[in-house]
Amino acid sequence: MSQLDPTQLEQLKELGDYLRQQREEKNLRLEEVKAKTYIPLGILEALENAQVEHLPEPVFIQGFIKRYAELLGLDGVALARSFPVTPQSPISTTLVPLEDRSSPLEYKPVYTSYIVGAILIGLVVFFFPTLQSTLSSLNQVTQKLPARQTQPSATPDSARELPVASPVATAPIQVTLILTGESWLKVMADDKTQYEGVLSKGTQRTWSAQRKLTIETGNAGAVSVALNAGETKVMGAPGEVKRVTFKAGQTP
Repeated sequence: MSQLDPTQLEQLKELGDYLRQQREEKNLRLEEVKAKTYIPLGILEALENAQVEHLPEPVFIQGFIKRYAELLGLDGVALARSFPVTPQSPISTTLVPLEDRSSPLEYKPVYTSYIVGAILIGLVVFFFPTLQSTLSSLNQVTQKLPARQTQPSATPDSARELPVASPVATAPIQVTLILTGESWLKVMADDKTQYEGVLSKGTQRTWSAQRKLTIETGNAGAVSVALNAGETKVMGAPGEVKRVTFKAGQTP
């Protein structure tokens, strides 16, 4: 179940009413929308009626809005962006009375500049003799150092064959994702989030883990996976929200 703040809920209600109005003007039934967008009927009804208890996380809601709007011939990207994925935090402002704005405090930066300048000059005067003495000592030490002798290069007879480093062992789990369409993805390796966002069509990414690797997608039909360079398989149906976990020792 999705948890929305008041701003998100209000925006969802407006978008739901607008999408339903556009659908009815085109004489489309929800069943037809479902067949063309692969969005479950329950999700479509919840979108139009702002029933948050039947909707997934906000990032999935945004993807459904985009797909639904594009079917109706609308600007899906713009409508989806109008629904905020993260809660909107209020911005607090403090008004300063006009009579306080011309107080003597506004001259403080000028005095501060003078003080800083005086301090810098004092530091230069204090440390310059010490620095000059140190540089002079270093110069004397440098002049006393003997010239470095060049080592003769090794002849082929005396050259030794260096040992070949053994290859680094690969991680037990390596999963490659290939996207045939745009999809939201969340990738977790050993219970730590490695990626969360939207990847575009044609993207190919590889993630690795030691114990387990979990992939969650909002459009399973657009995501193909290959475990440890094995056979590539589609995660699910278009528009399907799906989560898959690969564990160490699992065969492709």
